[in-house]
Amino acid sequence: MTKALRGLLEGLLYSEAPTALMGLCMGVLAARLLGQGLNPYLLGLQGLLPLLFYSLERNLTWLPPEQSNFPAKSRWLRANPRLNWGIIFISGLAALPLLATLHWPSLLLLGAGGAVALAYSLLPLPGLKPLKEIPLLKPLAIAFAWTIVTLGLPLQEGVFPASANVAALALFWWGGIGANTLLFDLRDQTHDAAQGRVTLVICFGPQRTLFLVCLALALQGGAAIWLVFLLGQTGLTAALSSACLWVLLQSLWLFRHPKPGFLFFLLADISFCLPALLLPLA
Repeated sequence: MTKALRGLLEGLLYSEAPTALMGLCMGVLAARLLGQGLNPYLLGLQGLLPLLFYSLERNLTWLPPEQSNFPAKSRWLRANPRLNWGIIFISGLAALPLLATLHWPSLLLLGAGGAVALAYSLLPLPGLKPLKEIPLLKPLAIAFAWTIVTLGLPLQEGVFPASANVAALALFWWGGIGANTLLFDLRDQTHDAAQGRVTLVICFGPQRTLFLVCLALALQGGAAIWLVFLLGQTGLTAALSSACLWVLLQSLWLFRHPKPGFLFFLLADISFCLPALLLPLA
């Protein structure tokens, strides 16, 4: 890999650009699966809001390289403050007119999601640790926030009708996001233990955590089968199962390679993009 290409890929990963792509693809996937048209305003928010939050979270809570789970990322954040805060400023500015198109119940729903996002790491609830440091609540908080942005907003705006299909898609989200969250905890287990952090991996050990990943994948796979059954389109199987297979491959990689490279985690970040890309071919 050339130095320029590696630098570009590092910039894409460390700037949280994959979260914007993941939000867009999840929004497109939801709309396509539920047979609804694409709403450009909602899609814009589904890409911008994750980018805004994750960029803020990384820049306000980053640690020096010697204390970080991912030293290369800390060095990149420290070396590129203008670029990072520029991304935050531009994404926040771009989100404002899109937020103005929402009805007030949707804004209240986003406010609830925003409160969870703040309690995740930036502004913990009084007397409590940040949610990311509470083992069971960490994956639940992440899945909750993504579900609000990609499914809750369209439901509240009347773009999606309330149905069993939406519930099945929410379970598909939760299974995949839960599995991905556990994979990153597996990656960080040595550093988390040294820093005194308590994660599910620290509590249960890596082998049991891999079993939990399999359970999350089973939830995701079951939801995929449910969606195929409800929608009556067997061709969806290839698109939906691709995300399950992708996370499973990540699990096997982590099991065999305790310290995978940055490119692996760039791909891990966009695992939900695969079904969205494959859906037109299904």
